[in-house]
Amino acid sequence: MRKLSRALWLVPLLLGWAGSARADAVAVFGVEAVDVPEAQANQLTEALREKAKTTPGVRLVPSKDFVEVKMLYGCMDPQAVAACVAPAGKSIGAEKMVIGSLSAAKRKKKVHVTLKLVDVATGQVVKFVDEEVAAIDLGSDAGRWFAALVPASAPPPPVVPPPTDGQLFVTSEPAGANVYLDGRLQSPTPYESSAKAGKHTVELVKDGFQKETREIAVRAGEPTRVDVTLTPIKPKPPEVAQVKKPEERKDLVPPPLPPQANEHPGRTAMIVGSVVLAVALLDGGIAIYTFKHYSDLQDTAHGRLDTLRSNAYAAGTYTADNGMTMTGQQWVDGNSGFFRGSPSCDVPAHGPPVQGFSAFVDACKEGERYATITTVLDIGLGVLAAIGVTSLGVGLYQSTHAAERPKATLAPRLRLLSPVVTRSGGGLSAAFEF
Repeated sequence: MRKLSRALWLVPLLLGWAGSARADAVAVFGVEAVDVPEAQANQLTEALREKAKTTPGVRLVPSKDFVEVKMLYGCMDPQAVAACVAPAGKSIGAEKMVIGSLSAAKRKKKVHVTLKLVDVATGQVVKFVDEEVAAIDLGSDAGRWFAALVPASAPPPPVVPPPTDGQLFVTSEPAGANVYLDGRLQSPTPYESSAKAGKHTVELVKDGFQKETREIAVRAGEPTRVDVTLTPIKPKPPEVAQVKKPEERKDLVPPPLPPQANEHPGRTAMIVGSVVLAVALLDGGIAIYTFKHYSDLQDTAHGRLDTLRSNAYAAGTYTADNGMTMTGQQWVDGNSGFFRGSPSCDVPAHGPPVQGFSAFVDACKEGERYATITTVLDIGLGVLAAIGVTSLGVGLYQSTHAAERPKATLAPRLRLLSPVVTRSGGGLSAAFEF
């Protein structure tokens, strides 16, 4: 039985070696140049082929230019071009092929790169790259694009010997108890270490608590946990001498000080108003930033919506999740309100299996969050500005009319509601005076 378990342990190693020995035959067709210099397309093609030569698990198959293959096989329909050129890949012995084009972008000094990985057996596009980059970065970005289309094969799994020890975890409540494993002092709890398989004795010792002992059995390759709640040792209560409390003398309590008038009327209100206005300015700055970020996210979402529509057109015929067979163009035309109006973040159902959905939804929802944040900041700005201006006005009024305030008389007189701050008894008190 032990010999059989050792033999089974070698099976994953042999399978991993066998899987890594096989290489995928990949053909990189020459990139098609559209409204850009032919030299740029050739540069991108050579960079992709060099990356294919150095990628583990990939065998580069010599191939021709994409334009030449399309003309040879009469592949003029852009929606069915992948299935149309698939026989060309079969003729050269390729399992997968990389096709694409390089065209001029709307922004200056930018080019639009479109690359697709086609499964030769099915004629379907399994992965694609659609980006706008600077023309000078084609060579450096080619490696990243090829890795996204054809990832390198994983290395064989390492040889892991069968475990002979187990893992021991010892915790205590409270923590910090000394751990004795088979009579040898270890580090305090929480304690974690490997232990040989078999029976062991664990002792926990902590000042002020009773010693705890546990007999445990550790199994190879498995964790063993020992959780102990320590019992405190109750100390004898000390004898406390009775001390007679002295009698309080009321004549020694100082009388309360009379309230003092505010030497600087209006200062508190003006300070509060200034601080609130400063917070309002900070709120306004943050609101400007969030609004700008929301505008950028809105542009990004519209751009990804255009990319999603282009990818849907290029998807060709597919079977939707409702079982119906349709084309990407039919799906786009059936959801014209979503693509041509003001789309929501909810993508219509039954779409083609292409990339771009999650990128559009992420940008759209993030834009909605920033729009909500901007609205809350705008409301807070208005409230803070109103409070700050009101506080400054009250403070200026109190400071200006402090000298004109009449003295109190026996006849009740209604005065302006105003805050009064006084210091009495070593503390600070605030009230409203009428």
